[in-house]
Amino acid sequence: MITLGLKNYFKSYRFFFVPLGALSLGIVAGLSIMVPMSINAIKEFITGVAKMMGEMSFDWDAVKRTLLLSLQSLDWAHPQAVVQEVFSKEYLGDLLRRAAEAALGDTSSVAAQFETLVGETVGKVATSLAVGVFLAALGGLLGYFVTRSLIRHDVAKRSVFKALLNSIVKTVLNVTVIAFGVWLISKTQQYAALAFLLTVALYGAVSFFEAYLVHGYKKIPLKKVMSVKNLFEIPILTLIEFVIAAIVYTGISLLTNELVSMYVSFAIFVITIICVQLNAEAYVKSLVESENKNAIDKKAFEAAYAALAREHKKNDAHISKAVAKEEETVVEAVVEALTEGPEPVVEKEGTGAEQADAEDQRARE
Repeated sequence: MITLGLKNYFKSYRFFFVPLGALSLGIVAGLSIMVPMSINAIKEFITGVAKMMGEMSFDWDAVKRTLLLSLQSLDWAHPQAVVQEVFSKEYLGDLLRRAAEAALGDTSSVAAQFETLVGETVGKVATSLAVGVFLAALGGLLGYFVTRSLIRHDVAKRSVFKALLNSIVKTVLNVTVIAFGVWLISKTQQYAALAFLLTVALYGAVSFFEAYLVHGYKKIPLKKVMSVKNLFEIPILTLIEFVIAAIVYTGISLLTNELVSMYVSFAIFVITIICVQLNAEAYVKSLVESENKNAIDKKAFEAAYAALAREHKKNDAHISKAVAKEEETVVEAVVEALTEGPEPVVEKEGTGAEQADAEDQRARE
C-alpha cells in the first residue's frame, strides 16, 4: 500500500500548476477590484478633507509618495505580519492621516470632522481589502477542487451516485471519529499519546470502510481491505507524505523568501492533502482492478480452453470418420477377394535336367 500511495503522490505533482494557476487568477481578480476601490476611497477622503478646509489645492504626488513609503516600510519578508498590519484600523487610519497632512498640511482646525471622515474611509478600504482576500481565497478553493477532481479521476474515479454516498457516509463517520477521539483524549490525558494513536487507527479503519462501500462492495471481501497490515500502513503513509511536503517547503524557503515559499507551497500542500484523503480509495480501487483482471484472465483462459476442446473434438471426429472410411475400404477389398475365389495354379515347366530326374524317379518306382 505504501508503494502505491507514494507512486500516486509523486505522479500527482504533474498537476502542480493547477492550484497555483487558480490561486493566481483569484489574486488578480481580487487586486483588480481592491486597488480601484482603495484608490477611490482615498480620493474621496482627500476631497472631503479639502472641502472641509475650504478651497485648497492638494498635492497628489505627496499622497503617492506617502503611500509608497508606507508600503516600503512594511516587513515583506513576513507576509503574514504584513496582512495583519494592513488590515488593522490603526494602520489604515494613521496612513490616511499622514497622506492628508502630506497633501493639505495642518488639519487640526477640522479635527472632529477629519476623524469621522477617516473612519468612513478606513471602512471602505477595509472592505476593498476583504473583497480582494475573498476573491484570492475563492481562487485557491477553486484550485483545490479542480486539482482534487483531476487527481481523483487519475487514481480513484467514481460515479456521481457513489460521490454523494461517500459524502454522506464520510461526514457522519468523520464527525463521529473526531468526537470520539476528542472525548477519549480528554478522559485519558495521562495516556494522550496512546489515545491519539488509537484515534488515528480508527480513522484509518473508517477511511478503508468508506472506500470499500464506494469501490469494493460485493466485489472483494471486506477482510481483504480491513487487514491489520493496512491499518498500520495508512498512518505511516500519511506521515511520509507530510514529511516529504515539509522537506520540499523547507528547501523552497531556504532558496527564496517567505512570500514566494508560501505561494509555491500552496500547491504542495494541496496535492499532499488530496492524496492523503484518497489513499484508502486508491488502494481499494487497485484491489478491485486486480480482482477484475484476474477474473478476466480466468474467463479468457476458460474461453480458450473451450475453443481448444471444440477444435480437438472436431479433429477427433474427422479422424474417426477417416478411419471408418479406411476400414470400410479394406472390408470391401477382402469381400471382393473372397468372392472371386483362388486363382488357378499353373504348373510351370521345369528345365531338361529336372525332367530327366523326374523320369528316372518314376522308372525306379
